[in-house]
Amino acid sequence: MHINTRLSVQDTLRAYKELVKFFKTYPLALLLAILVYGLLAVVPDALFPIKMAAYAVAITMLTCVTTALYRTGDWSQILSELKFQQRLLLPALIMIIALSVTGFMVAEYLMPLLQTPSEAMPGTGGGTSSGEQTSVLMLATLAVGLICVAQIMPYVLAHFCLGLSLSKQQGERIWVALMLNGVILLAFSPFALAMPLLMILGVQAVEGIVLASALYCSFLLFIVFNIQKATPVGEQRFSAAQGSC
Repeated sequence: MHINTRLSVQDTLRAYKELVKFFKTYPLALLLAILVYGLLAVVPDALFPIKMAAYAVAITMLTCVTTALYRTGDWSQILSELKFQQRLLLPALIMIIALSVTGFMVAEYLMPLLQTPSEAMPGTGGGTSSGEQTSVLMLATLAVGLICVAQIMPYVLAHFCLGLSLSKQQGERIWVALMLNGVILLAFSPFALAMPLLMILGVQAVEGIVLASALYCSFLLFIVFNIQKATPVGEQRFSAAQGSC
């Protein structure tokens, strides 16, 4: 198997083009992604552990749909792909929920200790300067880019490694090689730049950014693992019928 971790800018742009072509070929997959986004957005942020688990389920579902259709062109393969990836999803859910609950409890304990009355801070007003706002937006941009590369991409990569029978060590080496490639972080800049823009507009669309970046990860990894796109089953049958005439 040829594995290419030295992706170029052209490769990252090709991944975006393939993503658009994929949804043009399979519009029902786009509707499914929108439905998953809607269901994910319904889960309140107050239920943090459940929200994190829902993210994992949503990413797994969309990754399975995308890879099954891209590799086989057959909708009937999606269910078997989901069943196969259960061995990865279930342990991930247990770990995510456990870590989320622990983090939530620690945050609940620390927040009152970290809160400082405003009167104890002389010289500070109630407003926020434009410089502080700019710093917050820049930090949000950087944070989204790092989350895409350091959290979302390795989770999607784990599904590919399982499907391609690669070991955990092989997957880790591939992930490190991709992280050290500066082009990869640049590839996620549209998602990173979308976050501060949405913050300025007052739009809450974190779920959409997470799912969109997860979908894009799949198409980047198609290039990394040199996975070829299959013709949709309907077109295959039509071509076979023409050949038999």
